[in-house]
Amino acid sequence: MLKFLSSRACCLLLVAVVGCSVESSNTAGPTAEVTTTPVVESAAIDPATISVQVGDEKALEELIKKHKGQVILVDYWATWCHPCVEGFPHTVDAFEKYEKQGLTAIAVSFDDAEEEPKVRKFLAGQRARFDNLISSLPQGSENFERFGIEQVPHYRLYDRTGKLRHKWDAAPKDLDAQVTVLLAE
Repeated sequence: MLKFLSSRACCLLLVAVVGCSVESSNTAGPTAEVTTTPVVESAAIDPATISVQVGDEKALEELIKKHKGQVILVDYWATWCHPCVEGFPHTVDAFEKYEKQGLTAIAVSFDDAEEEPKVRKFLAGQRARFDNLISSLPQGSENFERFGIEQVPHYRLYDRTGKLRHKWDAAPKDLDAQVTVLLAE
């Protein structure tokens, strides 16, 4: 059946199954544009209220230090990555569900820094009221290497001391259980 699909359809199918890596992050062609999950207008918040900074892996380390004392969920994603866009609402839901108990979230976008308005608009539509970082590094393998990941989406969960406790290369099915354990510590 795959031999009958166009090359674009095959690429999108592959990305949906395995995630997005440096090889699939080329934004030069039309296949890179992904429509985002529709958001109910009343749920969106003002893009100007979204906390967004441009930085590298050291900026992420500083954000993690800033939240010492909280459990921290880090979501590495990009607007050009369909599985990332589909999974992002789960990060927001976890943040909203456990925020009062001590969970925070940090989203790290692998979009180009000059696409900040597009990223900010997406984040506002998702109600991402937590810290958001757009990588200052150019798209490519250095970006993935410096952040220590192989693909997006990628998720990391840190305990209240800032120690990395869990990481996932796909939407974590056991996130609630792991967050609950770390919040209880």
